[in-house]
Amino acid sequence: MNARLMLIFSGISGFFCVAFGAIGSHLLSPLLNHDQIEWIRIGLRYQSMHTLVLMILGAILLRKVILWFYWGEFSSV
Repeated sequence: MNARLMLIFSGISGFFCVAFGAIGSHLLSPLLNHDQIEWIRIGLRYQSMHTLVLMILGAILLRKVILWFYWGEFSSV
């Protein structure tokens, strides 16, 4: 996975994280109980952490070539 693709994917993931958070807090909060809302919040927290890590890795790849990111691409050949 190259840096540009990683940054595009992290942007899409961030969009979905914000969209699902808005849907969960505005539309689903009257319909779900506290435990279910907390379950959604934990899932969104994990998604936002993974989005942030993908964004950081994509920015690192733009600046510097790190070989072990690319070794995975050639192992399946």
